[in-house]
Amino acid sequence: MSATLAHQQPFPQARPSSEGRVLHLATHLDRGVQGLLGPATEALARSGSEQTLVLIDHVDGRRLLPHFDDRIDIVLVPLLRNPVGQWRALSAAFARAVLEQRPGSVHLHGLIAGLLGQRVLAGLESRVPALYSQHGGGVRSALKPLALLAQLLGRSGRGSATARAIGHGHAEAERLQAQGHESVAIVEGPVDNAYFDAAHHAARHPLIVSASRTDDVRSAEAFDQLAVLLGGDGIGLGFNWIGPLDAVSGARLKAAGVGVFDSACHSERATRMAAAWMFVALAGQRGFPQCLAEAMACGLPCVALDTPEHRSLVRHGVTGYLCRSQAEVIDRIAQLADTPSLRERMGNAGRELARERFGQARFEHALVAAYAAASSADLPMARPVLVRQDGQGIKEIT
Repeated sequence: MSATLAHQQPFPQARPSSEGRVLHLATHLDRGVQGLLGPATEALARSGSEQTLVLIDHVDGRRLLPHFDDRIDIVLVPLLRNPVGQWRALSAAFARAVLEQRPGSVHLHGLIAGLLGQRVLAGLESRVPALYSQHGGGVRSALKPLALLAQLLGRSGRGSATARAIGHGHAEAERLQAQGHESVAIVEGPVDNAYFDAAHHAARHPLIVSASRTDDVRSAEAFDQLAVLLGGDGIGLGFNWIGPLDAVSGARLKAAGVGVFDSACHSERATRMAAAWMFVALAGQRGFPQCLAEAMACGLPCVALDTPEHRSLVRHGVTGYLCRSQAEVIDRIAQLADTPSLRERMGNAGRELARERFGQARFEHALVAAYAAASSADLPMARPVLVRQDGQGIKEIT
């Protein structure tokens, strides 16, 4: 159950000022949430922190639970259809963990957890340091009624803005600041060593690759359109997709001649990436663009849609290109395909940038430093809020 730990050059190690347990609160667990929560719990475990994770017992999330270090205590709250009942059950489980375990800090993961956790802490008059991560803002469809309830209870935005925020990447940090968070720490990555260690062995013929960690329908559709436009025997371009897909998206890509590889193992994903001539990121998704960072670590030049997330990683004209239209994407692909020296220069620059910013050691240092800063800060308590439910909905009682 424990993850394999890779050794890297250590940074000066910051430690939380309190040696107490870290209490994580989440609602759902998917690969988007896991992108930060998983590495965060691993980093904290290596720093010597005991941890507890409280979350809703969703059937899809159970498949990801074995990826957590088995030193972490996991509290599963039953999934309920009634959003008010779900709110109460999750609140009770979190409050019980705070009272019984007396954590040194709490980390609230996602919109619902941010609002619920702050209200529980306020009701308990607890001054335990709280951190908040947005995780791209996505909510599982089964939990959307609970998200609506959370927004009704916290429509002023005060619920999670009192917590010190951790932005997974610069774009998310900027959004958190715009939402009223005055103190935002930035962590990026981490990228597994397998991508840095992968030897670039470009295929004999032009190979364009894209990838995802989730069932990313929008990215798959954009890649399918690109493959249809540029594919065919006359041009000689090949296309590979790395990562999970729903059945419809997978069938469409295969019909367009795209090789589809649902690889979860880092070493296998890195090997497939390292055979490509370039990487493309064609859809704007919130959250840290993990696959783009991994492609850079593999030494691939990147052609990406010009979005805040991609702009925070790609240096236009240095490590790849940022494009505002499909026509511009095609032009940049053609330019890279025709210029081996340009591909090599951009790929090397991207790998160097990735080594500087996305390594495991840098991620761990930034994360633990954020916890230490939260523990030493004198943050205000959340305003206690009483609520009631009547025939007209949820209302605050001031």
